[in-house]
Amino acid sequence: MSIKLLVGFVLFFLVLLPLTVYLWKKAPILLPGMLTLCLGVSLNMIVICTNEYKMPVVVFGEGVEFDVADATHSAVSEKTKFLFLADHIHVTSPIFNKGHINILSIGDILIYMGTDMMLMYCVLLSICHKFQNLFPKITEMTREP
Repeated sequence: MSIKLLVGFVLFFLVLLPLTVYLWKKAPILLPGMLTLCLGVSLNMIVICTNEYKMPVVVFGEGVEFDVADATHSAVSEKTKFLFLADHIHVTSPIFNKGHINILSIGDILIYMGTDMMLMYCVLLSICHKFQNLFPKITEMTREP
């Protein structure tokens, strides 16, 4: 087992799960984002743990140059388990890193969505607390019982 995977397990079980329970009690409006983030981390952990502690990568198409022979990734083979959870979604940015292709998994997308949801809720909550008279129902959801 690699050090990175061990650190990932420790962060998940010692940080993300207790933080989810805390948010459930203190700020329930942040809970959907946290649950989405935890689901994404769990899906990535499942595929990594079942494939020799490396994330399988599906590389296809012309002009795709991705070196999958590193410590954390491996190329997809016949032995790959949970292929639908592997890195197989090719994304290019029209603005940043033109021509560079990122390869994402379903878990990565859920992690990004959960993080973005929590960030949006935090911005919304700060706006609502600043203008409490305009948003009374949202500020009531975040008050301690």
